[in-house]
Amino acid sequence: MAGHQVTCISRTHPDGSYEDITHIGNFTQGWRMNRDEAIRLIDSRLHKFYVVDANKISSSIDVVREEGKHPYLRSHIEGKWNDAMLSLTECPPRRLYYGYVPS
Repeated sequence: MAGHQVTCISRTHPDGSYEDITHIGNFTQGWRMNRDEAIRLIDSRLHKFYVVDANKISSSIDVVREEGKHPYLRSHIEGKWNDAMLSLTECPPRRLYYGYVPS
């Protein structure tokens, strides 16, 4: 399973929560994808995503499914949910990206 670092997110509201994340991406690698595609790749177990915080601590990104809500992405360490993804910067506009799914 390939692991890919997420360095930016896009949200419907600048101060939104995890449920408001619409895209994840990586500035350096030049990719960005929507939430549904990321969920599909995580569920397929072909790709794994993670975020590294300011203290160089890595958190896995997984899918949260709550009854009556659309599935969303959230970061965790050893099964404990955290807010590492929410500290990421906003992804630049789509036109700056040349890739889609990292290999």
